[in-house]
Amino acid sequence: MKIEDNSLGFCKLTFYDHFVISVIKEGTVMCNNLNSKQTELILKYYRNQPFVYISHRLHSYSVDPLMYNSSSKIDNLIGFCVVTENYFSRKSTEIEQVFLKKNFKVCSSIFEAKNWAALTYKTYIENK
Repeated sequence: MKIEDNSLGFCKLTFYDHFVISVIKEGTVMCNNLNSKQTELILKYYRNQPFVYISHRLHSYSVDPLMYNSSSKIDNLIGFCVVTENYFSRKSTEIEQVFLKKNFKVCSSIFEAKNWAALTYKTYIENK
């Protein structure tokens, strides 16, 4: 169930019970600074609750893969999903995936990503 929408200027976050969907604005350079701002807001919603982060890549933007080092340290982040239909974006996620030490999935639709997030959450709870 959708909880709330929130905007940080460089991105829109849509919060659900067990996952958040992020849409980053065109031309943004996602670096540690912006990632920290986004993480701070996300952790206000999911304090000690497990959640999945879904990056819905509707726009073109750059990602500093080193920011995944800090994301990997978020204990209650149980999965990371990228939604894209763009070939080049899919290829760049192959590089990003190496830096993130979490369950990682690339999907071609938001529907597929939401289903994967639900399954990831359910599996995590059952194995806890």
